[in-house]
Amino acid sequence: MTELREKIDNQLDKLSSEKLALVSSFLDSIEVENYSDLTSFDTIPPIKRGKKIKDLLKHANTWQGDDLEECLNFVRETRSKSKF
Repeated sequence: MTELREKIDNQLDKLSSEKLALVSSFLDSIEVENYSDLTSFDTIPPIKRGKKIKDLLKHANTWQGDDLEECLNFVRETRSKSKF
């Protein structure tokens, strides 16, 4: 345990103030005892197994906005190749 703490102290000494702020935010987040306070996902009912794709269509909608082509181009430019 002492070696780990020394390693972490050495790493912290080398970080910029911006990165120290990120570390501090992370530590704050893992200190939270009740994770349900961090998200509102607990209010969404789970998708039950055995559902068909047609059951999900009620959540589908048409594209709204004028940036569809821009979004498609962004996806084409930034997606990575699949590895199997």
